Amino acid sequence: MLALIGTHPRCELGLSHSWFRTWTACFELPAVCAIIAAWAFVPRPCGAVAASAGDASSPTARAAVRIERFSTAQRCHVETNGNNRRSVPTSRPLVGADRPAATLQAMANHRVTLIPGDGIGPEVAEATRLVLDAADVGIEWIEMPAGAGALDTHGALLPDETVDAIRACRVGIKGPITTPVGTGFRSVNVALRLGLDLFASVRPARSLPGVPTRHDDVDLVIVRENTEDLYQGIEFERGSEEAAALKRQLHDVGGLELVDNAGITLKPISLTGAHRIVRFAFEYARSHRRKHITVGHKANVMRYSDGIFLDAAIEDARDFPDIDWEEIQIDHLSSRLARTPEDFDVLLLPNLYGDIISDLCAGLVGGLGLIPGANIGWEYAVFEAVHGSAPDIAGKGLANPVAMILSGAMLLRHIGEIDAAENVEWGVDETLRKQEVRTPDLGGTASTMAFAEAIAAEAVAWEHGPS
Repeated sequence: MLALIGTHPRCELGLSHSWFRTWTACFELPAVCAIIAAWAFVPRPCGAVAASAGDASSPTARAAVRIERFSTAQRCHVETNGNNRRSVPTSRPLVGADRPAATLQAMANHRVTLIPGDGIGPEVAEATRLVLDAADVGIEWIEMPAGAGALDTHGALLPDETVDAIRACRVGIKGPITTPVGTGFRSVNVALRLGLDLFASVRPARSLPGVPTRHDDVDLVIVRENTEDLYQGIEFERGSEEAAALKRQLHDVGGLELVDNAGITLKPISLTGAHRIVRFAFEYARSHRRKHITVGHKANVMRYSDGIFLDAAIEDARDFPDIDWEEIQIDHLSSRLARTPEDFDVLLLPNLYGDIISDLCAGLVGGLGLIPGANIGWEYAVFEAVHGSAPDIAGKGLANPVAMILSGAMLLRHIGEIDAAENVEWGVDETLRKQEVRTPDLGGTASTMAFAEAIAAEAVAWEHGPS
C-alpha cells in the first residue's frame, strides 16, 4: 500500500506524524524505509511538451504570471526570532497575483529548512530559492546557519537549532559547507547524516545537453550507505592513551601488533545497516524501472566488513527477481567506469567507496557543479549541492547554481510535487541546450542569478508531459 501512495504518504493521507509512526510500526523498518524513500526520486525528465497559449488559465498564461511575480515582486526581508531567521515576503500585492495581497506565506504548503552554507553557498542557495519559488508550489523557507559562518556567530559548526529546524520541517536543503581542516571539528555533513540517521545517499549522474564530455550516454545512480564504514568517525589519535589501550587489547585478543606511531580508524559495517541500504537500492531500482544493480566491495580483503555488505546483497536480492544484479570488486569497478560508464545503471556501495565513486561519476558528466545529491532517512531528508564552497569566487556572482537547483528538483519530488520537479529539470536542460545563458565555468558570461532566472523562465514556460 505504501508503495502506491508516493513520496510523503502521511501528507497524502493527511495523517499526523505521531499516528503515522504508530501505524507504520507494524511494518519491518528497513522495508518501509526503502519503499518510502525509493519513491522520492524519478530519473531524468521525459516527455515534456510545450505549453499551449490560450485563456488566462492556460499553462502559458500561468507561466507569464509567475515569471512576472518572481522577477518584479519586492524582495523578502528577514525577521529574526532568536537564532531562527525566517524569510517573510512583504505584504504589498505581488504583480500578476490572482488575489489581492497574495503572499508566499499565505500560500505555503511546505516548510523547508534552507541552509545557505559558506563561500558561494549563499549565492547558489538564493538562485535555487528563486527557481523553486517560480515553480509555485508554496514553500515556506526557514533559513538556518551551519558551517564556518555559524562557528563565528553561534560557536558551533552545526548549531542545535539548525538540526531542530530540520526535524520540525522534516526536509531541508543546503549549500556547500566549509569544515576547518585539522582543527578537531567534525564534518558538518557527516554530523547531519549521523544525527538524523540519513542512511541513504542518492546521487544521479546523467549526461546533460550542451555539456560536452568524453562519454555522452551516461545515466546512472549511485546509492551509497551513509552512516557506517570509516566515516562513522571511530578514531584513535596516534600516541593517545586510548590508542595505546586499544593496541594492547588487540595484542591480547588476537595477537595483533600495531606500531606505536600508528593512528587508528575503525570500519564498522553492520548487518542491520547493510540490509536496509541494500533493500533501499533494490526498491529504488524497481520503482524507477531500472533493471540492473552493481554492488561494489572489497570482500576478498575485508571479509568481516565488506563481507557483510556483500552477504546482505546476496540474501536480499532473492526478493527482487525482476532486478538483475552483479557484484564487483571496487578497483575493477573504477576501471570499468572510466572506460564504459554507459554499461551501468544503479551502483550500490558502502560509505567510503560511494564517496569516491560518486565524485568519479560526477567527473564523467561535467563535474560536481552539475550533480545533485540527497540524503534520505526514515524520518528526514536533506538535499545538497555536493561541490565545495569555492571561497576564491565567493561574492563575485560567478558560481554555477545547477547542482543545487537540481537538488531542489529532487526535494520537490520528495515532497510530492512531481510536476514541478520535472519542470525544474526541464528548465535546466533547456537552458543548457540553448547555450545562450551560462556561467563562466560552462563557457559563458552570465552571473549566478542571471543563469537561475533563465532556468526559472524555462521551467515555468513548460508543462510536464507523460512520465
